[in-house]
Amino acid sequence: IFYSLTIDNILNIVVLLILAGVAISMLSGDDGIIINAQKAKEENEKAEIIEQIKLDIADKQIENLGSINEDEFYEILGKYGTVSADETILTTTKGNYDILITDIYSGNIEKLHINLSCDTLDVKIENNVIYTNSTSSDVSNNVILTDTDELEFSIDSTTNYMRYLVIAKNEDYAVGINLNQGDATYFGYVFKFNDSTATSPYNLNKTTIPSKTVSRWQVIREGNTITLNYLIDGSWYQYFKVDVNNIYTDFECDSVIGFIFDGTKLPNPRVLIYDTNSKWYTKKASFFGDSITAENGSYVEYLKTLLGLETAYNCGVAGTSISGTDDDAFVNRYGNYSNEFSDSDLIFIFGGTNDFGQNAALGNIENTSSDTTTFYGALKNLCENLSDLYPQAEIVFATPIYRNDYNGIKLSNYCQAIKDVCNEYNIKCLDLYNESGITADNKDKYLRDGVHPTPEGYAMLAENIARLLNNI
Repeated sequence: IFYSLTIDNILNIVVLLILAGVAISMLSGDDGIIINAQKAKEENEKAEIIEQIKLDIADKQIENLGSINEDEFYEILGKYGTVSADETILTTTKGNYDILITDIYSGNIEKLHINLSCDTLDVKIENNVIYTNSTSSDVSNNVILTDTDELEFSIDSTTNYMRYLVIAKNEDYAVGINLNQGDATYFGYVFKFNDSTATSPYNLNKTTIPSKTVSRWQVIREGNTITLNYLIDGSWYQYFKVDVNNIYTDFECDSVIGFIFDGTKLPNPRVLIYDTNSKWYTKKASFFGDSITAENGSYVEYLKTLLGLETAYNCGVAGTSISGTDDDAFVNRYGNYSNEFSDSDLIFIFGGTNDFGQNAALGNIENTSSDTTTFYGALKNLCENLSDLYPQAEIVFATPIYRNDYNGIKLSNYCQAIKDVCNEYNIKCLDLYNESGITADNKDKYLRDGVHPTPEGYAMLAENIARLLNNI
């Protein structure tokens, strides 16, 4: 009954009850009318909060065609309060209620990141990519730990910088494998770390892997047993399998896999951690675009890890447009990448911003594929030829990301043309103009010059492309 009453209503009822001779204890005791009314009010408020959160989650799932990722989920929860460190309870801002997160949502949440921790500012982690600019060689610094028992990664540098792969850790010691890259091989030694010192090396006698052919590593921990595999030309091979307890007696592993860097080996070392749950995991992709694709540090580097790609071919050329007579126009240079495209499971076509910037002739849906001086015609030409030449690949177009209109020219018209033509040819199209995360409100933060993303902009763009590609 009290769910539908306000406090004023309840107080009026209480006064009437007192006048009617109802005992004060019945009103204010532990199980009295007032206490029960307050409890009912709180339960009602909690139910309203939970219902609103569920509606927000449902709206996001509709937007994503049925899915929600962890970033989106916790962003929604953050609007309503604070999530506990163990991610089990939401303490609401309104009413300070503790609500079990499982009471709010117990469905599937897509993981975008492997959780990583770092004890030093010398290491930065973004979008499953680990960077370090440290100059320290002390093994007690530059430590990255994960919360997983299985990990795939690659060493993205020509320099010898990743000093050890941490395979086990407890309160007193860490055990790691020296994966230093020599002139032609990797070295396999197990070390026990204590007080920043690597002691008691155990030689695994593994020095036969040609370093230039290893594209990816996989480490698996099962109790005290560690397996390290490597990928060459699309096939996995076992580097070694070892029981740490047999090397260091009575050593019990915690659930840890990680990395220790030698910060004296620079410049800019990176470790790429792969998403093994992506639908594009171990696939190959070509990214065909303009400077937004071609730039060092572009979205392509992030996408390789976010999608778990085996290979990401960057086929971007700065300053190029989709239409036109220039040799570098998309419609005239796609043949330059026949080796990359024929080896790809995904061909991603991302352009149009330069057509807009150069006020290229837009045309209309009636233009034919032979009329490549118009934007519509060039798009049709690409759709027809790429589909015919590379039937093994999924062809996906993307609209340009947001930028300001000018001189009465609207970027949205070029975006609509891409969507119109893709619809006619039944080819997937990502609407990055609306779904890249870059908008009129935040463009100054995420676009460094009004056109090209900042590093933060590229990271966000890559996350949204990954989300959309995993849902097509």
